[in-house]
Amino acid sequence: MPKPLPSPLSGKINEINLRLKMDGYRVAISIRGKHNFLYLVSTLPPKPESTRSKPFQQRISLGYPASLPGIKRAETQARLLGAQLVENNFDWGKWRGAPAKSAKTGEESLAQYKTYVIENRLNRDKYDDSEIETLWRRRFLDRGLLKLAIPRALSLNDFEAIAKELKPGTAQARYVTVELRHFAKFCGLTGVDECLMPYQGNYNPKRPKNKRIIPTDEDIEKLLTKIINPSWRYVFCMMATFGLRNHEVWNASLEYRTKGGKTFPVCLVSDGKTGSREVYPMPSRWVDLFDLPSKKLPTLSVSHVRHGEKTARAFLRQCDRIDHTPDWRPYSLRHAYAIRCIRNGVPDAISCKWLGHSIVTFREIYSKWISRSESEDIWLDLNM
Repeated sequence: MPKPLPSPLSGKINEINLRLKMDGYRVAISIRGKHNFLYLVSTLPPKPESTRSKPFQQRISLGYPASLPGIKRAETQARLLGAQLVENNFDWGKWRGAPAKSAKTGEESLAQYKTYVIENRLNRDKYDDSEIETLWRRRFLDRGLLKLAIPRALSLNDFEAIAKELKPGTAQARYVTVELRHFAKFCGLTGVDECLMPYQGNYNPKRPKNKRIIPTDEDIEKLLTKIINPSWRYVFCMMATFGLRNHEVWNASLEYRTKGGKTFPVCLVSDGKTGSREVYPMPSRWVDLFDLPSKKLPTLSVSHVRHGEKTARAFLRQCDRIDHTPDWRPYSLRHAYAIRCIRNGVPDAISCKWLGHSIVTFREIYSKWISRSESEDIWLDLNM
């Protein structure tokens, strides 16, 4: 979102746009981006690489931010564009210019970017060297950057070619485009956001478009008690009983406490996504039903940063062994735990601590997964 413009600049843009309109030019000046860059807006022919056939409203970046000299120059550019449209001699090539290129080859730039990422974006105190390499591959190379390790200078066209292959509006489109933008700016290219932002889409994990399928307690018990491998059964049962993330079971342990004459189990997560926390079983009878005091984790030969990925794959594999593949995934066990907390009247401030979330995130994410049937059940339980 653009920063609010000072009144003189805002008034000047409005004045110029009115003047352009009165003079018959079908062009307007606008601002965009957090640095208030100037753009020309008009109904323009499709770009050469576009699949569209008819003119539609588009923006042309002028490449400089709003200022009094910049706005004056923008008016000159707007009149030039308007004249070209009237005379029917508009050419995208004259407005886009030659694509800027990086000073180094893609291979050299990527090697330098790796050093930058490891020093500035990854927590070296938390991960060892092998885990750092794994994170670099998963979070950066696998998100399109590997395709840019080429023996020539990079241009925005190289980045845009990768972005064009992404499915619009998906999580992949968002995360890959974000990393492409970071790397392109690191390479010193200009016009990065103007070029790549349209491919990023509006995916938001807090406002998912697809409905997540949440298993009922009956579904969970029926499936997990049939899992053949005892080690993986233990992992899935811990996730279900304590709402743990896929990878957190390896950093969790049970502790029994006594208070008010009652002994109860508590799950201690030593190193979760959001730090350490204490989690209480929901429901507590699952601790004995699933024999959770007997800890039996599967032995994995990969770094712990890949435990979540391995757990998701193992779930499908173990379900295949019993010929019962559900239409939900293991992470839905965590969502089911959250809904169970809500249905049983656990205050949001407590539930979010058990799940390792802020209260805002808890409300934004989990309230959306409460179905009509669950809402009716909660209301009936209130006995009002």
